[in-house]
Amino acid sequence: MRKFKFLIILLGVVVLIVDTYMVHHGGSLCPFEGCKIVSETPFSKIWGIPLNYWGITFFVISMFFLSIESLFFYWISIGLGFSLYMVFLQLAVIGKVCQLCIFVESLVFVLFVISLKEKYSKKSLLFILLGFFITHAFYTFPPYYISSLKNVSIWRGNGDYNLEFFFDPECPACERAFELLKNKKALIKTINFRCTPVHRNSMGKCIKFYKLCGKLKDPWMAFDMIHSGKKSKCFLCYFSFYRELCKRNIDFLVFLNSKAVPTFAVKNEDNIKIFVGYKSLNEWLKESKGEVSSETEEFFAPIGGVCTPKRCN
Repeated sequence: MRKFKFLIILLGVVVLIVDTYMVHHGGSLCPFEGCKIVSETPFSKIWGIPLNYWGITFFVISMFFLSIESLFFYWISIGLGFSLYMVFLQLAVIGKVCQLCIFVESLVFVLFVISLKEKYSKKSLLFILLGFFITHAFYTFPPYYISSLKNVSIWRGNGDYNLEFFFDPECPACERAFELLKNKKALIKTINFRCTPVHRNSMGKCIKFYKLCGKLKDPWMAFDMIHSGKKSKCFLCYFSFYRELCKRNIDFLVFLNSKAVPTFAVKNEDNIKIFVGYKSLNEWLKESKGEVSSETEEFFAPIGGVCTPKRCN
């Protein structure tokens, strides 16, 4: 049985090494679309290290534990918890399945099954849960990880201005502001769509917006879809990484001394201005002909056409 375990571990190491080699040379061992989509998400790395390296390390350590039956089983149980978390990410968060990932995770499951004995069974669930939640901690604790998620909602153009666009999916004024910006893409260098749930029931749609950005690679299209769609119930909100990103958007909005959407932070070289409301954006766009008008020195523009946590006008 030990030789069989060794062969399974060796298979896992070989598969991951070959895939890593092919990725470094512009290819992949997995030809399916799901593998490509999953590999392009922020979840393909932990602490900036590709999952393949973590997998190779896991299998190599497993080889050293082969001679100690109990230690090997508990280590594999932790690995199974990690694998289950990866399956959860693919099914519930990303919405696509990586066939190569499932194959490797299946190897871990087989190792767990053939190593399971009655004397270890009582503690197995504990170590599986430990692996599951350790993996969750790896993904959520590093501050830079949440920051990296916001990149999925950034659009880059050829204009002069960098914008931060705070909006709520249930805000009519935000939708009108979006249409204005859409017609003035030529002015925009970068725009970060910051979905900010100022309304009580908006969190589900905000999380759906970020998921669509990750799939479509186009925040303009994701914005259109999220505003034309029905209300999104948030059954898995508490398990989504994007929830923390939405909370950070709220904190940033408060930092800008605003509780209303749409809010815009516009930067051009050393010039930064804050606009709150559809009306102020409309006035700025009318004045902008490649440059912001220098007639006004106000840091905060007049408010008009906004939504707050209490009402919209």
